[in-house]
Amino acid sequence: MTIEHIVDDFLKNEIGGIIITDIDDKIVYSDERLRLPEKVIQRFLHRAPLLKDNGERKLWELTDSDNNRYFRIITVCKEYDGKKYICHCLSDVSELADLSKNISEYSVRISDFSDFQTEILKVISKPYDSFLPALANLCGSDEAKIIMELRGTDKIAVTTYNGTISRTVAIPTEEQLKALDSKRSDRIGDYRCFISENVTERRFTVLLKENEGFRNEFFKDISVYNVIYLYIENDLLRDKIIYESEHDTLTDFYNLSKFAKMSEKGFGMPSKLAIYIAGVGDLEYMNDHYGNEAGDKLIKRAADSIRPKLDDNIKAYRIGGDKFAIIAADIDEDEAADIMRYWKETLNAANDRDDKLKCTLSCGMAYAKGFYETEKLLEQADVGMYREKRRLKEELIKKSAIN
Repeated sequence: MTIEHIVDDFLKNEIGGIIITDIDDKIVYSDERLRLPEKVIQRFLHRAPLLKDNGERKLWELTDSDNNRYFRIITVCKEYDGKKYICHCLSDVSELADLSKNISEYSVRISDFSDFQTEILKVISKPYDSFLPALANLCGSDEAKIIMELRGTDKIAVTTYNGTISRTVAIPTEEQLKALDSKRSDRIGDYRCFISENVTERRFTVLLKENEGFRNEFFKDISVYNVIYLYIENDLLRDKIIYESEHDTLTDFYNLSKFAKMSEKGFGMPSKLAIYIAGVGDLEYMNDHYGNEAGDKLIKRAADSIRPKLDDNIKAYRIGGDKFAIIAADIDEDEAADIMRYWKETLNAANDRDDKLKCTLSCGMAYAKGFYETEKLLEQADVGMYREKRRLKEELIKKSAIN
């Protein structure tokens, strides 16, 4: 029987390129369609299974890494005219192998993205920066940070995650301002901008450190971007609703509702507490004779005069049309007196710059440390305000009588 007959017989049930050897691994036939380099043939012969029995078969694989080719091989032992041949059918499945690899990689990405979404859902009701660990982990970044403008102030909040979360509030540096003005994928030092947006009039930027192992496919993935954007937007919109429910729109101070809630809690019951109740003079007269716009200017001037003093311990409330309350916690009595003095001096300076509009302020103060009753302090400060208002009115009457 000729080799051609052997090939024809083998191809009845097998499809692919053919290599036939004798039992001593000497090649007696090689399909020219295979075009295998010599070193691949040698590797093939070295790895080919040893079959001895007629009809015995085995499935195995061979890689031609130099040419990115991958073969699946069926090897069968055939006996013809008392002589044994080892017949190999080689199928080039490189494209299928690449597809399998791509599917595997895609499956991993889908799994990682699903895990990421799960982590985001776990922190959906937590502060806006709580997504940082999940995003850093997904993108393979050693450090992630978010820079957020704060409402009603020139400061920013910066949250950094590098295994643990740290938060700071400060005046922005030049580099941080540059980051807030950046666009997606911009490089800021060792970081890349993942997102830079403006929601509810608050700019924010998310930065990811680009280190070894950084997963650019997730950094660029629009689905990941959308998850983070919606997460932050949801938190900022919720924060805006809460903020507007607690703040006066004209002054940006806390409103009467917030004042009532905090008053019920004794303003946190600090060990030392100063309460100021202040009233803006002639507001009704200004509204009646010059319109509400003129009255609003008086209110804003009074508010702007104390605003620089406000911080985590000193809070301002607008509790009536012409009435303010300032609550200062954990300050000494000398500091308490300085606050009232500062307010009046700053207001007088503002009046001097604009002699067409004069804003007067009557202010009463109550101070206590140790044990105290909040209601009595409020009453004492309120009485002090009205006493000051009467004194200013009497002075005005005396001046008018002299003139």
